[in-house]
Amino acid sequence: MSARKFTLADQLKAARRECGMRERVYPRAVSQGRLSPDSAEFELGAMRAIVHTLARLVDEHERPLFPDPALEDPALEDPRQP
Repeated sequence: MSARKFTLADQLKAARRECGMRERVYPRAVSQGRLSPDSAEFELGAMRAIVHTLARLVDEHERPLFPDPALEDPALEDPRQP
């Protein structure tokens, strides 16, 4: 089996999917006594924090190191350009 490289975007997508699954499954597990409310709250909170952290990392990773100021503020564009 080859070692696949998972991008930050891949990891974020998987973490969001896992978080959604836990949000659907945990209430039933708590009501059936298979999971304590405290454990469910902790696990969901931790997964949401993972999603938040990965989302920030993806945003920072996709942001250019040296952004073009003209793209940020149209008022800074070269007036000689049509």
